[in-house]
Amino acid sequence: MLGLFKRLVHGLLGDYAIYQIWRLDAPQTPPRPTGLQLRPLRPEDLNAPGLAAELADSAWYFGDQAQGFGCFEGTQLLGLAFYWRGQRYAGRHSWPIEPQGRQVGPYRHRPAARGR
Repeated sequence: MLGLFKRLVHGLLGDYAIYQIWRLDAPQTPPRPTGLQLRPLRPEDLNAPGLAAELADSAWYFGDQAQGFGCFEGTQLLGLAFYWRGQRYAGRHSWPIEPQGRQVGPYRHRPAARGR
């Protein structure tokens, strides 16, 4: 039944995606496990030897009005997330957001780092 519904929606709307929209009004910093470092990503971080395939194909998220952040343990990238703003996000033909808003995603991680 679900497959029929998805085909019907695709027939009516074409390609589509479903997103969650969250808003956070107060800055909060959750406790970080010892040994992990969060920092902005650089394109060369995604060319590191031995990088997990789940992370390596994320380079296309870089670009104008985009910023990536990585969670590192030493020099090893465990996970990442990107945010887009302004025209970078508007070009996705997606839900409108406020000018100061950001579209965040994807969240990707090494399978071995799940739950950390």
